[in-house]
Amino acid sequence: MPALFISHSNHDRVVTERVSGWLRRAGFTTVFVDFDPAQGIPAGRNWERELYARLRRTEAVVFLGTHAATASQWCFAELSLARSLGHPVFPLVLEPGAGLPLLADVQWIDLADTDLTDQHAGDGSGPPPGLLRLLAGLRAAGLDPADAFSWDPTRSPYPGLAPFDPEDVAVFFARERETER
Repeated sequence: MPALFISHSNHDRVVTERVSGWLRRAGFTTVFVDFDPAQGIPAGRNWERELYARLRRTEAVVFLGTHAATASQWCFAELSLARSLGHPVFPLVLEPGAGLPLLADVQWIDLADTDLTDQHAGDGSGPPPGLLRLLAGLRAAGLDPADAFSWDPTRSPYPGLAPFDPEDVAVFFARERETER
C-alpha cells in the first residue's frame, strides 16, 4: 500500500485534515499526519525522530503550501530529507503567492482558489479538480492504491513454511525464551 506523508504547518490543521481525509477516501490507507490520533505520532514519543523515521518509510510527500508552511523550518527539513531520499514531492498551493525555492523545479497544483474547508466534504459533488490532478500525479508516479494489496498481519510472512509446534522442541533449540513462549 502506498505510504504518503503530509508536510504541513501546524497553523493549517483544518485544511490538513480535509486533504488527508480526501486521500483516505481515494484509497490511500497509509497517510501520515503527525497529529492524527490513529496513524500519527503517539504521545510520549520523540516527535523529531518519529518524523524522520516516517519520512524514510514513506513513498511520497504531499506538501501543503501555505505562507506558514513555506516559512516553517520543519517543513523545509521534511522536504529536504524527502528529496535526498528520492521521494517524489507533490506540492499544493493553498494560498496565493505561497511558494518555496526548494521546490521550484517541481510542478505545483494550484488550489489557492479552492475552499477545501467547506466544499467537497462529503456533499456528493466530488473532489475539486486540483485534488483529482494530485491523484493523477500520484498514479503516474506508481502510487495507485488500486494496485496495492493488503496483508493479513496474522498470516505467516513465509507461505508454505510451517511454523514450529511444541512437538518440534527437539530440533528447535538455542531459543529457549521463544520456545518457552
